[in-house]
Amino acid sequence: MSHKGLSVEKFKVFGAALDALDLPEKVALKLAYTRSMEKYPSQKLPLDPYDAVKSFLMQKGRDCTDVEWIGKFPIETRLSPRPLVEDERFLKRTFFTDFLDKNGCLTYSEKLMAYLRNNVYPSRPVMIGVDHSLTGGVLKYIAGLYKDFNVLIFDSHTDIIDFSTKRSLFTPLSSTAPNNSPDIYECGSFISHLLNESVIKADRLWILGTQDVLRNDRTLQVEPYAEKLRNWAERGVHLISKSDLVRNGIPPQIEGPTYVSIDIDLGCYSCVLACRFMDRVGLESNEIIRILHLLSDMMKRNKIVLLGLDVMEIDVHFLNEEISGRRDCTLEILGEIFNELIFPASGRN
Repeated sequence: MSHKGLSVEKFKVFGAALDALDLPEKVALKLAYTRSMEKYPSQKLPLDPYDAVKSFLMQKGRDCTDVEWIGKFPIETRLSPRPLVEDERFLKRTFFTDFLDKNGCLTYSEKLMAYLRNNVYPSRPVMIGVDHSLTGGVLKYIAGLYKDFNVLIFDSHTDIIDFSTKRSLFTPLSSTAPNNSPDIYECGSFISHLLNESVIKADRLWILGTQDVLRNDRTLQVEPYAEKLRNWAERGVHLISKSDLVRNGIPPQIEGPTYVSIDIDLGCYSCVLACRFMDRVGLESNEIIRILHLLSDMMKRNKIVLLGLDVMEIDVHFLNEEISGRRDCTLEILGEIFNELIFPASGRN
């Protein structure tokens, strides 16, 4: 069976580990890693989330013939979570800031579209990666195959406020681009680009689990930020708060062809410690599993047809680590995502 050009029998899983944040602590983490590898080159660590997730699932015996692991979308090692030792000279904040200011995330998103056409089509894409802006490349690819489809984004942040607005409100943002330069496409603004370019439709977009809509969120005390959110909501974007998602589950009116994107910070601090942005307290593991059950049930009843999936913003440096008495359960959550949404019923454990 096929659905407008995509085979719904098969998934192709690939890695996309673009990691170009210019936050000082993130740059320092990469630098510490390369120096550790220089001193202890025999260390065997997963280079990115794709390696870690594939290994975890294979060890658990969670696999099936309808899922093909095809490798990784090519990304310069200096922009990866764990660069090579010889990349050390690039590991400076200015290098990453320059990459972002020159819309490097947009460039990679466009390259990703070609990768999908050449390596994934007509199977359904499953992306395991880091920078959430790459989801934009997948959605542009999907938009070339479908006229109308839903987009479900599970995320503690809306990623819908343009960078220019954020730069004017929140300082310091490290961008050195002139204020009159084209707006930067990055992990916190990529959805606004997709909406403005009509890649996705506002009334078919659901941002679920967000904490940007809470009244006590400090960002909403800044009126221009709140106004932007209100404007998108008035244009049809569905903003579902964390509390409403837990209380009410998946909105029942969602139906038809659907792409699902999961920012792993959905469980930040509660069950997930391995995500790039740790500024929220997300859902507990049992709450996430319940949401996955509901989504899986909608698929079983053919209420929605899953066009593809991604899980993004995974920080490989903190997988399985323990912080303040809590152990990271990111890989277990990934296992549940695959078990409920990717593997067929016969392959579920």
